Amino acid sequence: MVYSLFGDVMPILRTLFTERFRISEQRLDICRVCEHFNKDNERCGECGCFMAYKTLLHHSECPLGKWKQYDPDEEFKDLTS
Repeated sequence: MVYSLFGDVMPILRTLFTERFRISEQRLDICRVCEHFNKDNERCGECGCFMAYKTLLHHSECPLGKWKQYDPDEEFKDLTS
C-alpha cells in the first residue's frame, strides 16, 4: 500500500521539481543579461536578492517586470487531469 502510493506520487513530484528548475534557469537567463545583475555575486542590483535562490521561488517576481510569478498548483492540476 505505502509503496503503491509512493510509486504513484514520485513521477508527479519528479515532474514538478524538473519544471521548477527549468523555470528557474529561464529566469536566471533573463537576469544574467539584465543591466542590474551583478555577475560577481549573482545578485540583483534592483532588489538585492541572490538570484540563484529567488528564481526557485514560485511566488517571486522580478521587480522590473522581466519575469512573473507562476502557480505550481496549475501545473499539478495539469499533471493529475
